[in-house]
Amino acid sequence: MADIGESPTGYTEYVEYIVPERRIHLLMVALTVGLAEVFFPGAVVEFYNTASQGFINFVVVSLEEILFIGGMIFVHECIHYLVAYKQGYDPQAGIRLTDSFYVIKEPSPYIIVLNEHISRRHNIGMLIAPLLVIDFVALVGLLPIFPAYVAYFAKIALVVNTASSMQDVYNVFRLLTMDEDTRFINIMEDEVRSFYCKPVN
Repeated sequence: MADIGESPTGYTEYVEYIVPERRIHLLMVALTVGLAEVFFPGAVVEFYNTASQGFINFVVVSLEEILFIGGMIFVHECIHYLVAYKQGYDPQAGIRLTDSFYVIKEPSPYIIVLNEHISRRHNIGMLIAPLLVIDFVALVGLLPIFPAYVAYFAKIALVVNTASSMQDVYNVFRLLTMDEDTRFINIMEDEVRSFYCKPVN
């Protein structure tokens, strides 16, 4: 067991919270492809054709979209941070390598609250806020009062933010099945590890 001390009085011993990251990343890829085809029919073939012409060409052709997605990811993580901070925690930022597939390590930014007990309600709020806020703004951007280029980037936001939020969505649904008084704690060893404990009945 990791060095996290004893669980709070009246609670069970800590249990490690394990997330099936590879399965979630496969879902994210499938959802990205599906949503991309809904909003941009033929986008997958166009993406493949552009990428096959070389990395430099891909960056030049897609620079605006790449910068937009990078900025959106930054905003996504800032929302995680602000919600955690507003709830009284001391969040920290970092980048970790995640197992997207069995042979690929993907750098992934994260916001984490370390060594503090987190309530289930606060955890759900921190997890779901970026999906709700960014997707809501993107849906507003689809209104016909805005020019076509706004709708174009709003669709990109809906595709990327929705798909990239699948791990947050998975965790929210899983937390909703737990006792409302469940407490969570994250620690940093060689990597971030999460644990939870439940009230003793």
